[in-house]
Amino acid sequence: MGNTPLELNLADAESLVNAGMAHFHANRYDEAAAAFERALALNPDLPVLHKYYAQLECDAGRAVDAMRRLLQRARRAVDPEHFAGLVHACRYAGLLNASVAAHEEARRLDPGIPTSVINTYLMLGDYERILRIEDNDPDSRVMALYRLGRPDEALASWRRPPPDAPATYKAWDEMLVACFTGGPGAREAAERAVGEMSWSDPEGYASGGIMLCNVGSHELALQAFEKAVDGGYTVVEPLLHDPWLAPLREDPRFTQILQRAQAGRDKGLAVFRAQGGEAALG
Repeated sequence: MGNTPLELNLADAESLVNAGMAHFHANRYDEAAAAFERALALNPDLPVLHKYYAQLECDAGRAVDAMRRLLQRARRAVDPEHFAGLVHACRYAGLLNASVAAHEEARRLDPGIPTSVINTYLMLGDYERILRIEDNDPDSRVMALYRLGRPDEALASWRRPPPDAPATYKAWDEMLVACFTGGPGAREAAERAVGEMSWSDPEGYASGGIMLCNVGSHELALQAFEKAVDGGYTVVEPLLHDPWLAPLREDPRFTQILQRAQAGRDKGLAVFRAQGGEAALG
């Protein structure tokens, strides 16, 4: 007996989702978007598609749109993939507590489902919590150790890239090691690395800006935060509270960046409430 049209559509849609993610990870965003759109046409109710499509939307500056769509989907069909997508979209929209709540709901529905909540904890400065997570991301654990004042442990745990790693990854590695080790030459090493990097997402700019500020590269840090916020990453907490960013807080340009982030976060919060986000996430 052959497959039904519905089964064929599901299989084809899943193949397109996999292709879309491969394009996405290779920074071929137009091809990724085309694959996701074709998958949507075949099977608009595939939860994993909505989760991965949200990542593309967030990187394209449309986190609020992704959050709205996922909340609407979650009202129609409760699925852990919808909430895993909301972890990502809510964080980009600046709603960190909602991002954590979405992770908890996703794990309630499926205890093994992966989410990006580690990045939410990093933005909240909740480093102890990262260390308590059994299945945490090794790189995030390294950063948590460093932020908790344990640089030797952090550096010993850091996995250096293999010789054949992409140039961008090697540059990121160089900047992290410069941040971990400090001392003379750290700023120059970080700035050289930034010149070789090609960040493709707003969250990368925000994370990089924090590290740049730590090594004293304040001008490049400001540029990174500007690109992050103007790219739709409206996370306010580190801008307000991260001690590494203290040198920037008297700069009027930083104040303007913060104000734009707050305005974006407030827009996201209004959409979140209008779509019943508080009820959906408890």
